[in-house]
Amino acid sequence: MRKSKELVYKRDNINDNMFVALLLELAKSKQEYHDNGPNAYQITSLVKFALHEIDFGWGKPTKVSIANGLNNKLAILMGNQSGGLDAFVTLTEHDMSVFERDTELLEFASIVPSC
Repeated sequence: MRKSKELVYKRDNINDNMFVALLLELAKSKQEYHDNGPNAYQITSLVKFALHEIDFGWGKPTKVSIANGLNNKLAILMGNQSGGLDAFVTLTEHDMSVFERDTELLEFASIVPSC
């Protein structure tokens, strides 16, 4: 038992673990794909989730938002308290400047820049 215990402590648990090695390789290939891959965008919707109705004991929230720092090329749709729709869009700086000046978009939406 002592010999087995010593082997565990001597083993390189990162490089000798096939599962961890596979996860690291997937993370690396995903980043390479994201950086060099096709011009693909992810869109998801939280409209059916009544996030404005959740009460954690302090009352219903006055505003529901998404945290900053999301990946680029992502749009999340959420309902708001007035019955409208909020779209949280993250793009590269260049793509965002084009997106914010799109005249067709501005006919139906108002831009609210994030901090």
